[in-house]
Amino acid sequence: NGKLKGRTVKNAKHSDLPSTLLGLLGDTVKVVNFGEDLFIDQKSFCVNYISNNYNFRLDGLLVQFIGEEITGAFAESDSLLLFNLKDSVDYKSRILFIENKGKAYIQQYSTRLKNNRLTPAY
Repeated sequence: NGKLKGRTVKNAKHSDLPSTLLGLLGDTVKVVNFGEDLFIDQKSFCVNYISNNYNFRLDGLLVQFIGEEITGAFAESDSLLLFNLKDSVDYKSRILFIENKGKAYIQQYSTRLKNNRLTPAY
C-alpha cells in the first residue's frame, strides 16, 4: 500500500518499534508501551539515557537532566550543543514542561518495572 515509503525526521527510540509494528499490522490489542507509532502524525517525545545523563526531546528542544538538576537545554538545530538555553526566560516554561514530562515517564516506567506491571491487567 506504499505506507513504508519515504522517511521522517522524527526522534525515534527502541520502544517505538512495538507500537509501530502493531500499527502496521492493524492490531488494536491493549499493551503498555512507552513508545509511539512512528506512522501517526503526532508530537514525538523521546527519552534516552547515556553517561548518567537523561535526555528528553520534545518540540524541537533537548533538555539534559542529571539527578535533580537540569544541566542543559538546547534547540535540536544546535547539533554541537553550543547555546545552552536552560537559563533563558523565553524557554523557561517549555523546559519545565519537558522536565516534568520526562520525570513522569521515568517514574511510570520504573514503578511498572519494579512491580512487574509492564503488561496490562485483563
